Amino acid sequence: MPLRTSPIDSQPTGYASLLITLALVALSVSVSAGPLDKIDKIPSGELLPPTAYLEEGTAPAKVEEPVAFSVKLPAKLTDIKEASVADFGASPSSPDNWQAFTDAIAFCRDQGIHRLTIPLGIYHFATPRELSLEGLTDFTLDGQSAELIFQYPTGNNAAMVAIENCQRVLVENLIIDWDVEVDPVASIAEVVQTNPVVGYIDIRFTEWEHFPKRDVRVTFLNPMDPETGTLGRPDVFWAGGWRFSGQSEWLNDNTLRLSIAPGNEDFFAEQYLPGLRLRVSHYRYNLSGIKLEDSTNLTLRDVTIHATPGHGIAGGVDVDHLAMQRVRVVRRAQPRHVISSCNDQLHLYNTRGFLLFEDCEFADGGDDGINIHDNSSSGITVVDGRTLELHNLQKWSHEIEAGDEIELRRPNLSPLGYRSFVQSSEWDDAGRNCRITLADDLPDDLPGDTVVFYRRFEAHDIIVSNCTFRDNRGRGMLVKGTRMLIENCRFLRTQLPGLVITAGTEKRWSEGYGVRDVTIRDNLFDHCNTMSRGYYEWGSYDTTERSATLYLRTYTLRSDYPIFQDVLIERNRFIHTPKELIFISSAGGVNVRDNTFQNPDRHIQSSPLRGIIEVRQSSDIAITDNIWQASAYTPNAGILYDPDTVSGILIKNNRIMPVEPQGDHELTGQTQP
Repeated sequence: MPLRTSPIDSQPTGYASLLITLALVALSVSVSAGPLDKIDKIPSGELLPPTAYLEEGTAPAKVEEPVAFSVKLPAKLTDIKEASVADFGASPSSPDNWQAFTDAIAFCRDQGIHRLTIPLGIYHFATPRELSLEGLTDFTLDGQSAELIFQYPTGNNAAMVAIENCQRVLVENLIIDWDVEVDPVASIAEVVQTNPVVGYIDIRFTEWEHFPKRDVRVTFLNPMDPETGTLGRPDVFWAGGWRFSGQSEWLNDNTLRLSIAPGNEDFFAEQYLPGLRLRVSHYRYNLSGIKLEDSTNLTLRDVTIHATPGHGIAGGVDVDHLAMQRVRVVRRAQPRHVISSCNDQLHLYNTRGFLLFEDCEFADGGDDGINIHDNSSSGITVVDGRTLELHNLQKWSHEIEAGDEIELRRPNLSPLGYRSFVQSSEWDDAGRNCRITLADDLPDDLPGDTVVFYRRFEAHDIIVSNCTFRDNRGRGMLVKGTRMLIENCRFLRTQLPGLVITAGTEKRWSEGYGVRDVTIRDNLFDHCNTMSRGYYEWGSYDTTERSATLYLRTYTLRSDYPIFQDVLIERNRFIHTPKELIFISSAGGVNVRDNTFQNPDRHIQSSPLRGIIEVRQSSDIAITDNIWQASAYTPNAGILYDPDTVSGILIKNNRIMPVEPQGDHELTGQTQP
């Protein structure tokens, strides 16, 4: 094995040796065990110090960035006509403005009016139907900073506002919110008592003397840090609705008793102690703020969403050339506004690419900041030589029509070399299975867990620039596409990892075709993964690699196939990472260079994984020119790789730097994003 520790090429040998000596002294300081040390252990493999030199390959090929594209605004017509919703009876004094807004939009569409304005004010909506912008071309909706406040039974509506079948449409200067004073989408509470013997937990809603909605749902209990008030604690795991029996009763005006589902008594008894502060979600996968579908050249500019019972912005089917500029999905800075969206702030699936997000903020949500992906599926039955029964589908998320191209893959996501066009499709009544007839003969001996990619859709040419992801229950961003650039963004206090590159299939949900040509550059990752655990440490299995601040991995099934290809991670700054820095697997051609890693403070968990970059089941990996700040709290800092499953790895010119006595953990001479 060609392994050796070498002097730092870019510094005089004596100075480099001094830095290494100082750093190793700092790293040797013993750290008292944290309360959760039993969870972690360093996985098998070779753990090299940051300054190690290892050359078993060359630097990966250059990563291709998104192609140049533009999103067209409404055409500048010489005879632009304008209307106002006030002309149709809309008024801040009205308890329900749905009909007035709907009439105004219909008039614009029918009469060729290209600009609709909303006078400044607060407009309420009580009709349980979408406010639909449909079939519009070269159209601008200017909210003029007006606020639209929705409140009604959520039912089966997909969104408060829907934009569908549109071309060159601009929506700007608009605020969307839910009336949380009448129907809170989430609340702050504290644990009063837990009784595992009888099987209940009592919680008190601290911001309400009398909770306004008596038939309240509880879909999630999220522990909060007692010192900072932010989401996520490493010593307390969240509790989803599945941990309750569905029965509840009010003990008084603001105290609710929840019955614990059998088998979860110890979970609550060990963690949910009196005084524990919680963010309680009351909705999940209900109304989104804005739905986007079947449209091209859409622009959302200066649009803010403060609260939704579902996603902030969702949809994306057959959407291409989409721009979001200064879009914010954030909670209102007022009491009782404790969550922005109960699910993802931005959730787009089955798009056709060319997506631009600039100067946006995705914060305070119930799940991930951005999730852009294509949907796959796993599970087939071969009916005859050209007919398949596809299983484990969701009809609303798997668009399958005659003329669509599909690709078949092995269970490990590697190609079978088969693509064909759908001749016909037929769904069952439940919308979970679809029979398709294909133009070409099927391969022999297809396994029952064959994976299907739907090639009509592809998330490609995506730019995320100067955006902020903060204080979310989930991850900052999920990266699943081709030619993606994530630059100059800030990932702050996400309860789960800051950025993840993932793909996989399972019966419940399958998404992502892998990635190719992804650049992650000049971003800040600060206090990401505040819960500092893998997802399932209280479930069926433990996954420490899911605790890395940035990771590349398939889910549910480990794969040796490089489904993630050509990824550049450069000039990023990682601060206060509770576990691993970066985890790389199922990848080919990953370049990690010129990043800075800082862990100046003790973490409650004191995990031995802190400060580690781990590589498994991958090829052509380069880890070069990175800086680790010396710290007593990262005694195992370095690069961990599995020589049995990793080939073509290059490690060189990485440095350990002592703490400088200036700035807030700044490194002298290091450019910060």
